[in-house]
Amino acid sequence: MCTLTGKRKIIKNTVFVVAVFVSSSLGLCAQSYTKAQMDTLKMVLIPMCKMMLPPDVKAELKAMNISEDCYCEVSTDVTIEVMINQLNKDKKTAEDVDMAYYLKFMQDVQDENSALHNEFLSKLEGQLTRKCYQKKSNVIVKGPANGIIPLLKVGNNHKLEVVLGNSTKYYLMDTGADICVISDKYANELRKNGIIKMSKFQGNRTLVLGDNSIVDAAVYLVDGVKIGNFTLDNVEFAVIDGEIGFLLGQSVLKAFYGYHVNNNDSTLELVK
Repeated sequence: MCTLTGKRKIIKNTVFVVAVFVSSSLGLCAQSYTKAQMDTLKMVLIPMCKMMLPPDVKAELKAMNISEDCYCEVSTDVTIEVMINQLNKDKKTAEDVDMAYYLKFMQDVQDENSALHNEFLSKLEGQLTRKCYQKKSNVIVKGPANGIIPLLKVGNNHKLEVVLGNSTKYYLMDTGADICVISDKYANELRKNGIIKMSKFQGNRTLVLGDNSIVDAAVYLVDGVKIGNFTLDNVEFAVIDGEIGFLLGQSVLKAFYGYHVNNNDSTLELVK
């Protein structure tokens, strides 16, 4: 799954691409770049990016199901775009662009509290999501190309509304959970309404909950899971005995090409 956390982990490597771009473009002003120059520059930067990928970044890309080729192409594109935007914003010319300027640019890109870093990260995340991520899921997603889901902030966590049949409940969004979790009491209600069916029973599974307790759960595939304007079929739900808080995990999130939690306005962006 293509997440903000993954991008934060690999952005340090992308700065290597910035460094190569600096040595390749020193003395040029934003207005002088032509498409031919950009294409030539990319032909140099992309192979160098691949050579500089450290093992932990390669592992992170593999976990997110993103190819190294696509990552390096996108990170190079984003680096060039953000740098040109910054040069234009600062109204720089060939005469007043020097090494000190580029070093400051690199520092700002690495500073998680800077506007430039967050612009870079947002563009990188969006481009990786649209161009590189190959989802691995049997879930069928019906609805718009993307959507914004309102979240309910509870402490440091978020809950969101999930509709199953005529029943609406709030689930805690847990990106670390492999599967959605509901109680056996609620599952019995859903069985009566034909939402959970024995024909969709997938067997039992051992789960480790957030408090590190280990429980056995019955797993079902559930159709008609409604989140915002999206409807999902073949979503895995784990049914656990006792009174528990419901969880929305990766069995929903990995069905999308990407997702992003905006903490400023408490919303979840989903990209199909």
